[in-house]
Amino acid sequence: MRTSLRKSFERNSAPILIFIHGLPRATVLIVLVGLMFIGLVNTGIIGFIALMVVATFIGWLLLLSWPLLEPRPKLLRTLAVLLVIVSAVVRFLN
Repeated sequence: MRTSLRKSFERNSAPILIFIHGLPRATVLIVLVGLMFIGLVNTGIIGFIALMVVATFIGWLLLLSWPLLEPRPKLLRTLAVLLVIVSAVVRFLN
């Protein structure tokens, strides 16, 4: 059974997901690839912010899909989020 915190998280995420679903299919992909490019090309605060936006978005999607995932996909997706966060910190420190 889902906790009230989980239900609240899903309920608050629903309008955002509906908005994203209404966008043209390639929009989210183009924005994420653009942010990744900006984040990996720029050092300092700009690269950090761009990569953290990407990490936040994919982390949010990971949390939403968490109950449905098997252990291996959970691990791989968590590692992907952590890799983006580490990249953001490295870009910030350089």
